Amino acid sequence: MLATNYGQTEFGLARTLDIGREEARELLRGLAHAYPRFNAWKQSIVNASARPTTYYTRLGWPWWSGHCRNKRTVMNHPAQSNGSDMMRLAAVAAVEAGIEVCAPVHDAFLIAAPVERLEEDVEQMIAIMRKAGERICGIPCARPARRLSDGPIASFRTEAKRPG
Repeated sequence: MLATNYGQTEFGLARTLDIGREEARELLRGLAHAYPRFNAWKQSIVNASARPTTYYTRLGWPWWSGHCRNKRTVMNHPAQSNGSDMMRLAAVAAVEAGIEVCAPVHDAFLIAAPVERLEEDVEQMIAIMRKAGERICGIPCARPARRLSDGPIASFRTEAKRPG
């Protein structure tokens, strides 16, 4: 259903959910009725892009819609670009907090820490991600950030071996 936020049609929704087009059309109508303010905002973005427009993320990164004629790209831009802002804020804050960031992984981070500090760094990283999200969205995060899985954290011990 997430793709409906970015312009997924009844055809795509029906195929994704393995339902008929009429049922998909009704689901889309129901979403539009349940979230009229969001749909009006989304449509205003599409309408504004009818002529070349520069959009800015919350942190000021520009995107010029000049040659873009795909309304789904235009609808998707605010989520993707502001998500990127959140990741940038979180990456900088994590490094400044002394967390070893190995890599971003879509909308998360892979971090490394000594085993005795790993749980603490994970909790600190979760707090950093939440704070970055709140700064960009301007509202408290209703759903708490969490680990990728609720299972144990993977930890590995390595020992350096001398050649010979």
